[in-house]
Amino acid sequence: MEKRNFIILNKETNKSDNILSQEEWLKLLSDNNTNIYTIRREKLLFSLISGIPLALRRRIWKFLSNIRYVSMNHDKNFFKSLLEIYNKEIEMQIKKDIERTSLLENCRSGQIEKIINSKFSEMKEKLYNVLKAYAIYDPQVGYSQGTNFIVMVLLSNISSARETFWTFVQIMHDKNWRLMFIHNTPRLMKVFDKLLESIKTRINDIYEHFEKENVQ
Repeated sequence: MEKRNFIILNKETNKSDNILSQEEWLKLLSDNNTNIYTIRREKLLFSLISGIPLALRRRIWKFLSNIRYVSMNHDKNFFKSLLEIYNKEIEMQIKKDIERTSLLENCRSGQIEKIINSKFSEMKEKLYNVLKAYAIYDPQVGYSQGTNFIVMVLLSNISSARETFWTFVQIMHDKNWRLMFIHNTPRLMKVFDKLLESIKTRINDIYEHFEKENVQ
């Protein structure tokens, strides 16, 4: 499995030549032959950390998830066909959680606002459809609490339920985040181990304090 490290920001990160400009993003998005593997990894990483242009977020998220290639391998009605499969237990779980789902609509200028009830009502059906389709698509994960918040953020930026579904599929499978939700959450345990290792290396006094106080 690929080794992943925590990213520590520094002065070099914010150099303009390390960050994709809006014009560069537009060029990448307009080229049908471009994929994420043709971009220099360091520059892409720093560009994402620094923040992508808000107006292009929907297109960039779709581009980074490679959904145009994934969805092309399935019938255009595949998403709809998943919704037609009846599963009482899954449907009840999702409906119960949807009522508790709130959305952090935007973070412009550092201001975080909760989505208003009227707009949330319009998105409930899309949210339900994406969550149900994924639960049927990936029975090992099924429906897991916490995925509703991830999907809601995706849906608020992408809008289309079908495109949100394929973006979520890519996050869970291509990026392997489904390991956060299967039994024993193996990826979560790896993240905790990596965090502990980073604390021990970079801020050892905190690590020693945790050890002294028996903080696991």
